[in-house]
Amino acid sequence: MKKNISLLYRLTFIIFAVWGLIEYCDETTSIFSQLAHFAPAVILLCLLCIIPVFILSLKNTSPAFLIEIKGGITLLSSFLLIMYSHLFFAFENSKWILCILLPIMLILDWLLFDKKGSFMPRDLIIWLGIFAGIILLSFFMDIPFLSDILNFLKTSDNLFKLIFSLLGLSLILYLLDSLMGSSKKNNQLFNSTLLRLIFIFLEIFCIWDISSSQLTRFINSFKYYSLFINFLCLLCIVITVLSCLIKSRKNSSPFPRIKGCLTSNALLVTIFFGVYTGSIFGNGLTCLLLCVVCPIIILADCLIYDEKKAYKLYDPFLWMIIPVLHFGATYFVLKPYFDLRTYSHLSYNPLTVFLTALGVQILLGYIMLVLNKFKK
Repeated sequence: MKKNISLLYRLTFIIFAVWGLIEYCDETTSIFSQLAHFAPAVILLCLLCIIPVFILSLKNTSPAFLIEIKGGITLLSSFLLIMYSHLFFAFENSKWILCILLPIMLILDWLLFDKKGSFMPRDLIIWLGIFAGIILLSFFMDIPFLSDILNFLKTSDNLFKLIFSLLGLSLILYLLDSLMGSSKKNNQLFNSTLLRLIFIFLEIFCIWDISSSQLTRFINSFKYYSLFINFLCLLCIVITVLSCLIKSRKNSSPFPRIKGCLTSNALLVTIFFGVYTGSIFGNGLTCLLLCVVCPIIILADCLIYDEKKAYKLYDPFLWMIIPVLHFGATYFVLKPYFDLRTYSHLSYNPLTVFLTALGVQILLGYIMLVLNKFKK
């Protein structure tokens, strides 16, 4: 039954893809010049991939290399869908079939009919490498493929934004494949990864919002301790997710003591947010997510999924190294040269606040140590 549905679905995709390409290219006398644009080029690749998949489905075969190729093309389709999301309800637009309907159909095809758990970590590198090669080729041959994408991004840091977007989509595709392929044998892995993906999404949303998707502003924001520690937490959770999926670790972080350090530092942000009422960013949604919600999520991750008795008795003192280095770098080293106003919002002497924070940091560290030691 599922085979018949997949055959009918893929045949429908082929018909719509041919129709969409003809309709798109009918508006100009030069068909080949139109196919050099991003949208028709991606759909043509989809069509060239789905046709052999359809034929091989008749024989009940699906080679692993073809599934991997289809995964990369699904990645491109996802990016195409994001690019033209403003046309989502513009059914009368001539690009709707090509840029909205067909990418959605290909994503659903992958979700519903392809074998899961077949992607390898190397596939992410291969997908990004091929796409980088296509971009370089379009740059040197002066075809509009690259300009279509960069016009969509519309910032001075557009190449960084492009790489970041593609890397994010690649990770999502890989994680979905891993989760859907392994959730039957490890329910807890699914739950822990889902919690961590929510954390990653919230962190990326906040960082993107604060930096306005500009690389220079993003780096400059590290002068604020709350943003700096949240970025480190984001890196920690991303590595934890990849480690759990690739190395088949159960749920625990590969470096629980480092994760405990970052968690206690993030909780320090939560406490000082309550004291200073978010005066660094204002009281908006981004501030609430960064300073309250994300630290609580990573604390829950530590308490629920990390190994019992993972911390040493002296760890809370070692965990002070991050606030000490950050304060020293921003207040004593960089401030005299760059006139950083990192602590200008404080109504107290910055050094007094820093020493108070260290005391609170040690207390938080030992609370976490006790909770970890007596967890079930």
